[in-house]
Amino acid sequence: MPISKSDLAQLNKAKAAMKRAEYAPDASRGLRDARKLLKPLVEKNIPEAQYLAASFALAHEFKSDADFNKWRYQLIHKAAESGYALAQFSLGQAYAQYGNLKHDTETSAYWFSLSAEQGYPCGQWEHGLNLLGGRGLPKDEALGITFIRKAAENKYEGALHFIADAYEEGKFGFEKDPQLATFWREKLHNDDVFHYWDR
Repeated sequence: MPISKSDLAQLNKAKAAMKRAEYAPDASRGLRDARKLLKPLVEKNIPEAQYLAASFALAHEFKSDADFNKWRYQLIHKAAESGYALAQFSLGQAYAQYGNLKHDTETSAYWFSLSAEQGYPCGQWEHGLNLLGGRGLPKDEALGITFIRKAAENKYEGALHFIADAYEEGKFGFEKDPQLATFWREKLHNDDVFHYWDR
């Protein structure tokens, strides 16, 4: 269901408050403002608002870290189940080895795949690697390379390195081609390169 103009305006105000909090000596005011703006949007089950609300806790808002994490992942699950790609990617991370939820390789791969299918570059990268190695889903090297290439075309840093190396070394079905290796490696210097932490 599309978001209304008024809800979108409120969501953008919440994002602005969160951005201000990043650079403020005292972040609590900006985060309190963001929480107040996000609360009615979360109640309306707007996925992006759920995801953003789950990204921070206010002082004394939860009795324990465990309480916060339980609430947080309930919201992220709701956003992911509604099709929000960043929430799907976050669940892929959370169920991966060393994630915040109980390690489950197949569940991690499932959420990464949904994120990838929506065109999220980090999701494409992780899904491609999972397919390449048969991690959490059947091994399919050709499809894995397809998703890694998509991530590279979406300017994801890790995928750009991978494709450049594959052309340089003639690996993964790529013919050795120094010119194409240079072409992909030069893209790493562009300002719009997407890093793992750019979410």
